[in-house]
Amino acid sequence: MVISDIHNDTERLEQILTIFQSEHYEKLFIAGDIGTRSLKLLNPLSQLIVACKGNMDAYDNFEEEANFPLPNINYSYCNGKFVAITHGHLYDEYSLPVISDIVFLGHTHRSRLTISGGRIIANPGSISRPRDGTSSFIRFTKEKIEIIALESKNVINKIDL
Repeated sequence: MVISDIHNDTERLEQILTIFQSEHYEKLFIAGDIGTRSLKLLNPLSQLIVACKGNMDAYDNFEEEANFPLPNINYSYCNGKFVAITHGHLYDEYSLPVISDIVFLGHTHRSRLTISGGRIIANPGSISRPRDGTSSFIRFTKEKIEIIALESKNVINKIDL
């Protein structure tokens, strides 16, 4: 599962974590802008989280309160793919120092799923403050990447892998 731009919306984060647990996801990718109140819900899942720091997470002590690493760019292998995750305020798909199969970004609060330069570029949008009108997240499996509307659970966009 991939989420971004939580901005301390613990109510929607609880919805996301219920889905995460009930659908038995292996990893939770977080593309920044988390917020300190959200850490209380996320820290118990620290072993399953691959995250990066967003521009709103740059204040003092935030990284010390998280039980998981928060670099500006993070990497992981998942579902047979090499994944890079960054918030999008310092790096984008054109300026990452490493080439990956998939790039997960946040920052814009707009969902996006495209193929560019032979790799998948995906933004889950925002669960708390969507600028495209729909709180959303990404379902990432071995077969496909889908952007899912949080409330309706409808598929907004998808790419088969």
